[in-house]
Amino acid sequence: MCLESFIRYHLALGIAHIYIFFDDPEDPAIQVALQFSDVTAIPNDEALQVQQALGNVLYPKYGPHVGYEVMAR
Repeated sequence: MCLESFIRYHLALGIAHIYIFFDDPEDPAIQVALQFSDVTAIPNDEALQVQQALGNVLYPKYGPHVGYEVMAR
């Protein structure tokens, strides 16, 4: 699987921890990411959206765009 190869490669380079955001909270690749202790898989689910709205000072400016604009995330 491409994701597993990506993760192994970057960890082998010396990356200490990888954070991967998944647009689809049902993406089966989340389970692949969860197999690695040095990887945090973050699904774009309701919990994340609430956390972004409450804990991000830039949310008022970029919040309306996070659903469709990768750079706003």
